[in-house]
Amino acid sequence: AGPFTRRIYGVERHMAHDVAAERPLWSSPPAVGHAHVARKPGMRKAKHLTKLRTIIVPRVIALAVRGLLGTWKRISQRTPRMRIFRLTMAFVVAAFPALAQSVEDGPGPNLEITVSGEANGTVLIDLFEDVAPLHVGQLTTLARLQAYDGVVFHRVIEGFMAQTGDVEFGLVGGDTRRAGMGGSSLSDLPAEFSDIPFDRGIVGMARSSNPNSANSQFFIMFEPGYFLNGQYTVVGRVIEGMDVVDQIKRGDGPNGTVTSQPDVMDTVRVKK
Repeated sequence: AGPFTRRIYGVERHMAHDVAAERPLWSSPPAVGHAHVARKPGMRKAKHLTKLRTIIVPRVIALAVRGLLGTWKRISQRTPRMRIFRLTMAFVVAAFPALAQSVEDGPGPNLEITVSGEANGTVLIDLFEDVAPLHVGQLTTLARLQAYDGVVFHRVIEGFMAQTGDVEFGLVGGDTRRAGMGGSSLSDLPAEFSDIPFDRGIVGMARSSNPNSANSQFFIMFEPGYFLNGQYTVVGRVIEGMDVVDQIKRGDGPNGTVTSQPDVMDTVRVKK
């Protein structure tokens, strides 16, 4: 791993890079200020409910599933009949991915993303408006403007995350070599960090070394990345379509850059 190089209006800058793990960093043209939204009444209680929904319940489910799989593995090593049963269960989970996910849909709003390329299908994201109201507001605004339609997954790292959302330089059919360096015409946002961990399926906002620089780009976790906790704003969680996310084309260039024919968000729509 080495330093990132980013170009802003022709000026090269180097950013320190965490040698221990990849970090989803990007840069965008400087924005002119931002609006501050005061905390809503009852937000503390809402955050506790979100923590229960996004941290405790999924972990309990994960532990239960892990225990069952461990039991199946031990038994399957003993009898051919149980080996057949294990293969049958694997087929059921593959055929009906919703059974494997078991993630509750919160109050929303939701983002419905249609993906094409090596991955084909629909991804549904439950946005955490009570955790990051400014970031959720910006994402839904851009989606309603159809700004995300045709934007590529420009940076995809196996075992880490898939990054997209550069509405400036990431449009399919254009020159995407600068994808990851742009943002939208809207203002950059102040950080809204929370105690929600970066588990598999969590959606976070990409930013530069400045904590208050998130704009339009976001990333979806393939696997847990707890070194990101408290350093990037969590905006939601995939509740349907993680099997589609898992198939997104991986990058083969420096730092996970997808150098040719990246997968695309054909449409991004706000639901409920």
